[in-house]
Amino acid sequence: GHATDPVVVAKDFLAAHHDAFQLDAADASQFVVTRVDNDRAGDIRHVTLQRVYNDIPVFQGAITVHMDSGNGVFRVLGDESYRIAAPTNRMVLDPAEAAEAAGRAFGLSLSAKLAEADGLHTVFNSASTLDPIHVNKMIFHVADGDDRFAYQATVSWQDEHKQQEYQLALIDAQDGSLLANYSL
Repeated sequence: GHATDPVVVAKDFLAAHHDAFQLDAADASQFVVTRVDNDRAGDIRHVTLQRVYNDIPVFQGAITVHMDSGNGVFRVLGDESYRIAAPTNRMVLDPAEAAEAAGRAFGLSLSAKLAEADGLHTVFNSASTLDPIHVNKMIFHVADGDDRFAYQATVSWQDEHKQQEYQLALIDAQDGSLLANYSL
């Protein structure tokens, strides 16, 4: 590209080559810049574009554009879930209910107390956890044609053997069920 701003180059590249990513032009416009990194070793730039739906991020839905010092794109990598459809459920639960549902999924009674709230991100404190509980609105890709409004909740606690457990739970925003969980 001839643009001097790597963000402009990355966005233009995705817009111009949306077919290669199996996206239509409208879907290709639903990405926001979340990171711009410069590699000191070779003056390489990395721009991360996060897929959003109605301003809600898609879990594992980023595309990263890698450029040389002249903003020439040499590699583009996409997470596995940037191609989504409209969610099949509704946003019924609030963040506190999602935190409680995450606790239940791990056998914990949390009694979460609001610490801070900022748009898509909410933090709760609980005597049952080691660290504050972070809850974020997300879109979660379950399967082709089944994308859901969800909450990503990060929960930490000591198990019965006094071992520290750190889990990331994806909670269905309509019924509170556990969609997926990951050990951290």
